[in-house]
Amino acid sequence: MVFMIRNALITGASSGVGKSIALELGRYCSSLALHYHRNLGEARSIQETLSLKNCRCKLFCYDLTDSEKAEMMVSRAASELGGLDALIIVIGPFSYSEIGNVTCQEWEKTIALKLHTCYHVTRHALPYLIHSRGHIVNFAFSGVEDLKAWPMSTAYCVSKAGIVILTKSLAPSLAPKGVRVNAICLAWWRKRQPPKRRGSRCPDRSPGAVRSGLTRLPRRFAGCYWRVRRA
Repeated sequence: MVFMIRNALITGASSGVGKSIALELGRYCSSLALHYHRNLGEARSIQETLSLKNCRCKLFCYDLTDSEKAEMMVSRAASELGGLDALIIVIGPFSYSEIGNVTCQEWEKTIALKLHTCYHVTRHALPYLIHSRGHIVNFAFSGVEDLKAWPMSTAYCVSKAGIVILTKSLAPSLAPKGVRVNAICLAWWRKRQPPKRRGSRCPDRSPGAVRSGLTRLPRRFAGCYWRVRRA
């Protein structure tokens, strides 16, 4: 698919999966629009790396939970890149908290950051993607496609399940117009855990818990960013 993409917009491109995808696509795409929210330093580092690969890279800082700002970003990206062939939505850090401890504000923020953002950007990018007969790739979470619940990350899973439903709704709707829509449901990752915040509960990463978690994955191994970016 990457060889058919000239201009791509990636949300959440300054870290993790989004960063890895941006660095990989930079090998094939002539132009990339990279969205970030706060991490300007990392975004600029990615931009410099991509420039060495002769990939034109534009940075966009917007709060995509706001529909008007999402529209502004998509419009600017399409204008500066000369159109859009692909939209890759990777945004929203994993949130881990027992459902009884999640405040209404935290719930609304999680849903807005992950699900609303996905809809806003997709909605405003549709005219450009229909014109180019392009691609949409959303990122969800392993298990939500089968409505499996993770009690310690309910809001996160609800938002990601919504993304799966949105993807499944968009796919048949846009297929006659030549736009392909897919979702990737990620699971466990090989990465260093961030420091535990005071008063927070982190996932159990003991060997027994990890082995138990891996039995629920199709291939029985923890993922890593390079596998996703080369998929």
